[in-house]
Amino acid sequence: MSDVVKTIHVPNDSELARLLQEADETGVRLEQNGVIYRVTREDEDPWARYDPEAVRAGMEVGAGAITPEQAEDLKAYLYRGRKEGTRPANRP
Repeated sequence: MSDVVKTIHVPNDSELARLLQEADETGVRLEQNGVIYRVTREDEDPWARYDPEAVRAGMEVGAGAITPEQAEDLKAYLYRGRKEGTRPANRP
């Protein structure tokens, strides 16, 4: 696999350029045969819209969503999967 990313130049007057401009705020998802590709602006700061208060509020809402017993069951399930392996037998 190559480390070089291919660049595709999009003409300004094309339909694709119009769609990219329309989706500039949220990015674009392309789908082909069930495979989804995400396209985002390269110069976009990943932390530009980070809101620590919203993250804290979301964590508060989710806190206590499962019981301690459910948490222990989930951890046991994860550890068992790691030990036994979770891939199908026919997959390396």
